[in-house]
Amino acid sequence: MCGKAVGRLVDIEESRVSDGWISVPGYLQARAAGPFKSIADVSFGEYARSHRVTVAVLCVIIVLLSVSGLLAFYLNRRLRISRARLDLALSVGGIGVWELDLEKDRLIWDDRMYEIFGVARGDFGGTYSSSLNYIHPDDVEKTSGELIKRWNSSDPFKTSFRINRPDGQVRHIAVYGKVVQMAKGKPQRIIGCNQDVTDQVRNEQALNSFFEQSTNLHLIAGFDGIIQRINTGWEMVLGRTSEELEGSVFLDLVHPEDRDATLHEMERLAAGESVDHFENRYRHRNGEYRTIEWSSVATAEDGLVFAAAKDVTDRKRAEQLAQAALDALTANIAILDHEGRFLAVNRMWKDFAEKNGTPPESYAVGSSYFAFKERVGDEEAREVDHFVRGLRAVLSNSKTTFSMEYSCRLDGGERWFAVHVSAFPATDDSRIVVAHMDITEQHVALEALRRREKEFRLLADTLPLAIYLISGDERICEYLNPAFTGITGYTMEDVPCADEVYRRLFPNEDYRSRQVAEWQRRIEAAKETDRPVEPLETEIVCKDGGRRIVEWGYVLIGPKTYAYARDLTEQKKARSVLEDYTRSLERFNRASTGRELRMVELKKEINSLRKQLGQDELYTIYSGR
Repeated sequence: MCGKAVGRLVDIEESRVSDGWISVPGYLQARAAGPFKSIADVSFGEYARSHRVTVAVLCVIIVLLSVSGLLAFYLNRRLRISRARLDLALSVGGIGVWELDLEKDRLIWDDRMYEIFGVARGDFGGTYSSSLNYIHPDDVEKTSGELIKRWNSSDPFKTSFRINRPDGQVRHIAVYGKVVQMAKGKPQRIIGCNQDVTDQVRNEQALNSFFEQSTNLHLIAGFDGIIQRINTGWEMVLGRTSEELEGSVFLDLVHPEDRDATLHEMERLAAGESVDHFENRYRHRNGEYRTIEWSSVATAEDGLVFAAAKDVTDRKRAEQLAQAALDALTANIAILDHEGRFLAVNRMWKDFAEKNGTPPESYAVGSSYFAFKERVGDEEAREVDHFVRGLRAVLSNSKTTFSMEYSCRLDGGERWFAVHVSAFPATDDSRIVVAHMDITEQHVALEALRRREKEFRLLADTLPLAIYLISGDERICEYLNPAFTGITGYTMEDVPCADEVYRRLFPNEDYRSRQVAEWQRRIEAAKETDRPVEPLETEIVCKDGGRRIVEWGYVLIGPKTYAYARDLTEQKKARSVLEDYTRSLERFNRASTGRELRMVELKKEINSLRKQLGQDELYTIYSGR
């Protein structure tokens, strides 16, 4: 029975050997199996008594064979698994394996090498020199030189080159190799692997192109603050080369006042947050500081910070200049965005808010301007609603400007303000300016002027002088008194502007032109000499067609012009009569010497006429007492 069992064991072992699972030397197989095949039918007891030593030896051999067979089976199984894993990894990674026999110039490729090079097995010469036919001409010398350089070293090496595939594609190949056998100090065999890294190289090239050609500043740094890579834009911004900056700690260049804030942002990045629009200052080689605006993200697993930045120094200086200009204005100025949120306010706005108890957060950047409605009383609600409608009209681009005046009660009493809203001209981002100006003094002065004007008109209505009030560049008539209508016959509807006055009073075009030119000459002369305008005497045509002699005067008060006229018609007639009497008297004196009675009567009549003209008496009449 034991013999049959051993026979079966031998059969099993033979089958395993024939299947290739293990490899056992033939002499051991014959030595172990031969005796049992010849005495298979002999009992184990009989054989054991006659061959005691042989059985013992055979048992030991059988045990050894069994152990070695099991061990070989286990090792082969592990080997097959390892090979399968390696094949899978090489396949996924697109890696081909090769072996170069330097003495025989024999180059062996695996299947993936043929796939990488796009070559059929029958087309490849199987030598190193034949492989050079596929390498890009510009890379052949470099690749051969790199390989020769590594022959005398047992250290692993790495290189890369481009290949020209038969299908016309140019691919980038990464090579990893090692000299694995040396004889008499000379290399005999090199093994290695190739990997197609075309996509990776192109991605890196695209990244490098973006990194270098972008108008932004790019930087990669570690969480330790050491700069690992920057683009060339930094050289112009900081006046330092890439070689100087890469490997340095960027915090060393940060303005001392900005370092705590910078460290805080680094902590946020390390915690997985992103940073947008952070600003700090960096020292230029010449000692000045440049303001940099950052947007950054970080990868915790790599411990790297990726940042895009802009040099906003000029913009900040312009903003500071603009803020200084705003602060120099006496109005309360606010800059709003297209949604009515505060972007900036000037010093006067802040001072006014502080003086009247308005909290700073109400006009902080980003807060809504419309929140002021909550602080308005019922008595001011109507004016506020009107203002809000106008403001929204400018925000929505339905209007370009809006203005209004309003009053409000403050601690110092009632104050008057004028607000003007206007949009920035032709800007990409809609912004508007809101300006509040305290016009209390002007308002009080204007009210006083209006009262005086009213009083003046009441007085002018009773004066015998004709008064015509003109205002504005278009010289529109604001007022004419009853005397003007009484003298000329024209009302305000007849002569709504100065040009119409000229046309109606001087219908003859030639005469009108001469009078207007003379009038302008006298006005200019008065301005140059700082004296009143010399009166101008003219003949006018009244509405009823009659003609009158009028003396014109001119007074300029601010934007308003007061033209006044005195009717000289009756005075001219009286003067003419007086002159006739005077001439008659002279003739009478010459012809009627001694006729004193008639002389006295004439003198009295002359004195009476002069009195009517507002002149002094010419003759002294004695009563005879």
